[in-house]
Amino acid sequence: MTSTSHALEIPLILTNIFTYLSCQSHLLSCTLVSRNFFSAAIPILWRRPRIYKPRFFSAFTSALQPSTNAHTLRSYRTYVHELDVAYLIRQRRSDQHALLVTCLPLLPNLASVDLRDCSILTDDALAILAEACPHLKTLWLNINTAITTQGAIDSIPRFAKLRTLHVDGAPWCTDEFIECIFGSCRLLRALNITGCRRVTGDSLRLVRSTQLRSLVLRQVGCMTREQVAEIMACRTLEEVELVVEGDWDLWALIEDPSPPPESDAISELSDSSLRVRTISAVSSRRTLRKLSLNLAKGARESSLVALLDRLGSSDALVDLNLHLWRPSETTATLDGIASHCHALRRLRLERWDGDCTGNEALRRILESCSKIEVLHLCESSFTDGGLEAVVEVCGGRLRELTIEDVLVTDAGVARVVRECTGLRALVVKYCQVTDAPLRELKACGSGMKRLSFECESVGEEAWRSVCEGCPQLEFLELWTIAEVPKEHLHLIAHLRHLETLICYGLGALPEAILLLLARWLPSLRDLIVQKSTRWDEWLGPWLNSGEVQRHQPTMLSIGLQYQEWVRREEGIHVEFEGNIAGGVGPYVREEVIRGMPLCTVLSMYSRS
Repeated sequence: MTSTSHALEIPLILTNIFTYLSCQSHLLSCTLVSRNFFSAAIPILWRRPRIYKPRFFSAFTSALQPSTNAHTLRSYRTYVHELDVAYLIRQRRSDQHALLVTCLPLLPNLASVDLRDCSILTDDALAILAEACPHLKTLWLNINTAITTQGAIDSIPRFAKLRTLHVDGAPWCTDEFIECIFGSCRLLRALNITGCRRVTGDSLRLVRSTQLRSLVLRQVGCMTREQVAEIMACRTLEEVELVVEGDWDLWALIEDPSPPPESDAISELSDSSLRVRTISAVSSRRTLRKLSLNLAKGARESSLVALLDRLGSSDALVDLNLHLWRPSETTATLDGIASHCHALRRLRLERWDGDCTGNEALRRILESCSKIEVLHLCESSFTDGGLEAVVEVCGGRLRELTIEDVLVTDAGVARVVRECTGLRALVVKYCQVTDAPLRELKACGSGMKRLSFECESVGEEAWRSVCEGCPQLEFLELWTIAEVPKEHLHLIAHLRHLETLICYGLGALPEAILLLLARWLPSLRDLIVQKSTRWDEWLGPWLNSGEVQRHQPTMLSIGLQYQEWVRREEGIHVEFEGNIAGGVGPYVREEVIRGMPLCTVLSMYSRS
């Protein structure tokens, strides 16, 4: 019986369940149940292999070679649809370049590839990818300094079916490249060119003739008002993120491309005349669903309100992100959101700096925009009164709340935790709060999946509330657990679904905490901790070296026998203040352990 017939014996609903198993270890367990389960789970397991170590890449490339046995499963290479080698290596290595060149032609069904920060990617490798995978739909590139502008122009336009392209921070991304992309990739729907300073409005004005739906233009080259208007004239745009330099840039978002009025007449234009000039352009903006604006000092509130009036009138705008750069003398911006953007589901307000009337304005927004489920308040002057409005108006429907650098207290945040029972994600950072709000989670945090909470210390009661009250947590970020008694650390074992754990302060805990976390958290993928100065000096270099014991299994045996944990280095540094051994304290690296097989951890602690 072939593997296909085995897979067909599995009910379709069970196969669909397999696709939702994000943890590799769960899929691996399914392959051990029966031959039918194995046949159904293997294609899902190989759909998106994760490769973070050079030795894994070598084993992966070997496994892609065509099989000579006619009675085995279909070749693994036919199952691979997404490839992620974004953080494979940071340095140039000729052997890894050869593996990449060998690997890419062996993936006939590859639809998405992530090559960000992959320094081994050269013009030749990009050309091979274009030749071997002409049906590629998603391509992620970032920096990739080994690529040249001409190499990108020769290769990337050959992806005729490309729909999503990320080239943020690429020094080789120029106006010539953008023009070539718009002319060749006619199916392109999403483009992100954040940080590409060599791209200007000269090429971006061609957006008008494309079918783009998502466009991110942060930190690009110069654009005139007319060029911004040309961009916004694209009738298929649904998501736009850009920086607004001046007042007339706001009007360019809703006006038809036309020469600006004479400077002497600008001040004489009334609101009614502006409305007459722009009313003809409203119909072309009805598809805009997401708008993210970084407003510079030259943008006036009145112009922003007029923009919200035009874009919100169609009820298509559901996601609004406003980054303000100057203090607000009135609540005109907030009132404009409340008056015109009734269909909003996601709202992010950053750097709104006004008086206490902002709390009432926030209440009016939440009352008028009755569909808001995601709310982000960052670096703003809202207080507990604003949180009170959140609880009373939308406490039952709110799914995600972020509070960063806001003037709130323990009482306000605790009430949010206690009464917003539908919250699935909560972020509290840079606020003057203690661990008191965390203690409320024991009774009402059963549905929480993401929690990021920053305070000076987490006590025993708060730790117990998080571990026992939030059994569905998948992401947990705490500033420190140094005050948690050692005998209560095991309570984290209640978080059976936790995939990411971030904790910057471990206090006096020894290196063995890594081993304990590996045992307690069966679903853990990402472990980010700050390396303690008390730990052995060899720990950091050993983790970052990628070396393993000779008896370590290959990537494939880890993938099929052990929980797939691998480690990558983020390169983040934190300065340690103080003297160590009579000298100035060194920089302490945050070790990012994208997991390790349990036998790796065991061998690490058996060296002595």
